[in-house]
Amino acid sequence: MRTFIPIALFLLLPGLAFAQGKTFEDLAKTAKPTSDMEKVVGPFLQQCGAGNELPDLHCRAIRQYMQHRIATQVFTTTVGGGALLFDNYDSVKFVYPVTLNGCLTCSKPIEFDPVLFAPNNKFFITTKQPAKLEGNVPKGIDLGKFEISVDPRELGKWTKGVQPFLQVQFLYRVMADKVWDAKLGAGITLHTGGYRVFNRCTGEVLFSSPPSSAPGPVDKRGCPDAGDKPVVEDPSKSLPEKLAPSQILEVMKGLRDKADACYQQYQIPGVAEVSVTVTGKTGEVSAVKLRGAFADTPTGKCVSDAITTAKFPMFRNESLTFSYKYDLK
Repeated sequence: MRTFIPIALFLLLPGLAFAQGKTFEDLAKTAKPTSDMEKVVGPFLQQCGAGNELPDLHCRAIRQYMQHRIATQVFTTTVGGGALLFDNYDSVKFVYPVTLNGCLTCSKPIEFDPVLFAPNNKFFITTKQPAKLEGNVPKGIDLGKFEISVDPRELGKWTKGVQPFLQVQFLYRVMADKVWDAKLGAGITLHTGGYRVFNRCTGEVLFSSPPSSAPGPVDKRGCPDAGDKPVVEDPSKSLPEKLAPSQILEVMKGLRDKADACYQQYQIPGVAEVSVTVTGKTGEVSAVKLRGAFADTPTGKCVSDAITTAKFPMFRNESLTFSYKYDLK
């Protein structure tokens, strides 16, 4: 006999799905899992000077590029119990009333790098525009209220073995026009495409909008039935099938300084054409082939050695091969 059953959801977000008729898994298929909120929302919150000095111009150019790149990506982030507020157990109806808060940082702001985000580096991240600030905490960000039926004979077991392991997974995009007005404090509202509440110990989905067709990600660390040895679901199941072009571009552009150093060492200009193979399960470079004028040259070997140090995001496919060019001059 089940010890808890979700029985009602009274309020849903308007216009949740990015595409009508899609399941949660459909929308999450191309989503990038992340817990690094500074990297995802930071470019929308970072302040750059308004002057025409080179540092200000450079800051604004990078910020604009990153905003455009991030705004085209769907992300998924899972948060713990902070987004779920449990009222007192109703001993007449045998239910736990629950409020689902639309927040990735609920009771206190998240802190970013104090140097990059001076003078303020503390921000709230929500999935709904706050109605007000109360004690510097956003209010009115609840997405819905529901009840979980719990057998009173199993109440103690449930509060220790289930309640602490309930999590909320959000699907969202980040947009520049969602940065809060100054009167609401410092923060940003995400453009939410869906969410689901699930038990991370079992993967059981309690609520999902849009509907979910599969269990949530299972992580049995610390769970009552995990035994002495933690059991964690294979993390590769949540990885994308292959690298996105933007991910490849980001890593290869990050090697530009090393490629330039190769030119500075040998002083031979030209175009270094490379074919790069990346291993999916590690994100490491397994092969680099030089084509064109720099094949079998010291400059080419230097560029090849630099590329082999790269680390790409992991993906499900066994490997991926792509071409790239560095203009050395």
